[in-house]
Amino acid sequence: MLFLTVDAAAQLAKVPVDSSRRLRWEETFELVWRTVKEKHFDERLSGDEWDRVGSKYRQLVKRVESESALNHLLQRMLEELGQSHFNILLPSGAGEISEQLDDHAASLVSWAGIGIELRLVDEEPVVFAVNPGSPAARAALRPGSIITHIDGHPISKLTGPIELYDNDNHRTVQHRFRQIRLLQNLLDGRPGSEVRLVSRQLDSPPREYRLIREIPRGVIAPAFGNFPPSLIQFESRRIGDDIGYVRFNIFAPPQMDNIRRAIREFSDPERRIAGLIIDLRGNPGGMGAMANGIAGLLTERPGILGTMNMRTAHMKFAYFPQPHAWLGPVVILLDGLSGSTSEILAAGLQENGRVKIVGQRSLGAALPSYLVKLPTGGIFQYAIADYVTPRGIMIEGRGVTPDLEVGLDRRLLLDGRDSQIEAAIRLLRTAGSDR
Repeated sequence: MLFLTVDAAAQLAKVPVDSSRRLRWEETFELVWRTVKEKHFDERLSGDEWDRVGSKYRQLVKRVESESALNHLLQRMLEELGQSHFNILLPSGAGEISEQLDDHAASLVSWAGIGIELRLVDEEPVVFAVNPGSPAARAALRPGSIITHIDGHPISKLTGPIELYDNDNHRTVQHRFRQIRLLQNLLDGRPGSEVRLVSRQLDSPPREYRLIREIPRGVIAPAFGNFPPSLIQFESRRIGDDIGYVRFNIFAPPQMDNIRRAIREFSDPERRIAGLIIDLRGNPGGMGAMANGIAGLLTERPGILGTMNMRTAHMKFAYFPQPHAWLGPVVILLDGLSGSTSEILAAGLQENGRVKIVGQRSLGAALPSYLVKLPTGGIFQYAIADYVTPRGIMIEGRGVTPDLEVGLDRRLLLDGRDSQIEAAIRLLRTAGSDR
């Protein structure tokens, strides 16, 4: 996740700060710092070194001049831990666009886009998918197109801060994630606002698109506790006569009925398939307990997806068989934007021999976390445990390695084909013929 420097963020709102706001900001800082101090799962990371970190940033808090600057400062402090799932998320509809760049997922109800998903292919931002009926679809923007400019700015200039931020960590999964996250957020904005894109396809000349942002289609799941409102997108279909395909964008509670219904339909003897693809590409995670429920729909015996190691306790991700489970071959698709609950489900089932994984190494951000509301109205996400697979492998910073590594092919995307789905289909059909 990319954050402005404190000095840059402070320029967003140069207004006098009254004592009550200053007190609220200091209270917010102390809540964030002390939560890490008292609840971090590794006491070694919240000891004397964290005290020194607190002293340094406590002095800086006294100089911030806006809530935006405070949020950026808190995020900089949390990044000193060097772990995922320690974030300051903004309340729905808050602040300027620079603030919303931090986490537009918190404002999906009032935020809009043009209906495309981006991926890096050969280090260039490429349209991976176009949502039907979206502004991009109506403008005939095609998967496989390279995006070269956004609002007149070349992509290399827009991602420059990411290059600086990551220093020597270029070409890592996390680096690519931050690049795509930034560009995807720049494509989003207020409903009715315009974004200008320049794209090119293979050897054809560049073309400019002027697109009006719209609130994306789909169901908005209401907030669940401090879990923010989420846009629910779900797809279930057959590929040919023999392959079932399920894709969903986030692990949110309303998805569970969709997933259960789809898997049980594929398990119906009268509508039976030869293999099942669960597409978790681009899925950042969500409610961790959903991984247990989904695993139970794919197995005939109990098992565990791994273990959460907390400061004073351990808890296993246990799953149990559910009625009408699908027991045939399963492939899970992953890529560098698959994180958290996606990784827990995939890694656990992979090590248990239940699924094969196709695609690319996942994000490596698999720490279970809580959300707590801050005095400023923002949300503080903090990890409560680390996660290890059934074999004791830590996924944080490492990611899940596919059984079959397959990248995206831009020429195939332009032809309406998906190299990763095609590889999964071949794998499933081969598994079916061997049974």
